[in-house]
Amino acid sequence: MSMPTAESRNAYWSSQRIFILVAAGAVISLGNVWRLPFLMGNYGGSAFLLVYILCCATIVLPVLVAELLIGRKMRANMIDGTRELARAADAHRLWLVIGVSSVAGAVLVLSFYSVIAGWSMAYVFRAASGALEVFDLPQAESIFLSVAGDPERSLAWHTLFIVATTICAAHGLSGIEKISRAMVPAAFLFVIIMLVMVFVSGSPGRAWHFLFSPDWQALGWRGIFEALRQAYFSLSLGVGVMVAYGVYLRDEHSVLAGGIAVISLDLLFAILSGLAVYALVFAAGQVPSASTSLVFEMLPLAVASSDQSGLALVLLYTALVIITLTSAVALMEPVVVWVKERFGVSRVFATTAAALVIWFLGLGSLLSFNVIDDLRFLDRNFFEWVTMITAHILLPIVGLLVCVFVSRLMPATMLREAWGSEPGKAFDIWLWCLRYPARVGLILVVLYTMGLFDWMVNFWNIPPASAVSDVVTVIEGNNGGR
Repeated sequence: MSMPTAESRNAYWSSQRIFILVAAGAVISLGNVWRLPFLMGNYGGSAFLLVYILCCATIVLPVLVAELLIGRKMRANMIDGTRELARAADAHRLWLVIGVSSVAGAVLVLSFYSVIAGWSMAYVFRAASGALEVFDLPQAESIFLSVAGDPERSLAWHTLFIVATTICAAHGLSGIEKISRAMVPAAFLFVIIMLVMVFVSGSPGRAWHFLFSPDWQALGWRGIFEALRQAYFSLSLGVGVMVAYGVYLRDEHSVLAGGIAVISLDLLFAILSGLAVYALVFAAGQVPSASTSLVFEMLPLAVASSDQSGLALVLLYTALVIITLTSAVALMEPVVVWVKERFGVSRVFATTAAALVIWFLGLGSLLSFNVIDDLRFLDRNFFEWVTMITAHILLPIVGLLVCVFVSRLMPATMLREAWGSEPGKAFDIWLWCLRYPARVGLILVVLYTMGLFDWMVNFWNIPPASAVSDVVTVIEGNNGGR
């Protein structure tokens, strides 16, 4: 069954350049500042970077393009659009789970993302006021706990960030374009200024060596899997963002060129911010971290220990607020469009309703750092369960379902229509990558995030005699020792 590419019910991106800026704003997030640079430094530097780029090119880029094509083909919200695509492709209606899971994933991710983003907003004001002048780690931890550990303060910043996101998202396509046109270049500018500042009196040589010195032995099998996982999770795939943005993509705009540009900007920001951050960290004689403690505890201490003024921190935390805001607006878009079209309400009403639900769910994550930290189920609190469900289950499985649905169930004629320009060799290569490397890669991501490979390594590291003894003990125990 053929399904002609529909016209957008709302509007289109004003240009390919604006679309690239908007999509880049969606994928550049906090993980660019601490996780990717940390992984590069600990898993072989440029060796890890090479594997990361290879994963982006052969696995992540095909999935990103697939999500854009889905959006441009259906021109509707995630849930109704996937239902129509499944019907047009003569596929089972249960493939609707892609749309439902994507919208649910966007809500869950934004609910805890806004809490962390609120901390970034608080740190902008603290940096500007000089309140982040700390001289030991316990003092830095105390300042962080005064924000995250105080439910009232954390609630205020969480609420303020949700309100800012709601205002931006309620303005629709034109508002998203204006925000991205101003904020994405500003985030790059702030990071570049900070980079110049730290290169004057920081430790740029150590930061460069930490990030780029090749070490293939340090890469190992775990480094390869971490590169694959980071490449997938860094591009907002599996939560309907690229599908929602693909809805507004004109037919003549190249999805392939747009995807390459977005990945390149995402990687460039990660490298620039990583150099700036680790130049400060090494100048203060600190050990790098891959958690939020790097941003909210180590950096204030690093700046106070160096010759840099507090301006570096103001620039950094302002850049963080910018990238978290653009990412949050992107995460809210698939939810807002679904509420708007499902219930026939205005965009302002749909945005407000979605924001209230997200804000309420965020309370669980917010309180997990203070009031209900001890309230645990299977040794996880609310925040840890939400992050585990989204990062380990929803996002990678949705990506795998998208890969299978587009590459195996959607007719090639339908994909060629959605491709836009005249399909050529690039289309054939993309489809092949989506069918084979991307699908295998996403299966590996799912298995790795679920801990299967760690279990296998631990199992095979057990000496054979010990393993046999353990098996005998279990058998005897199950038979009551008989």
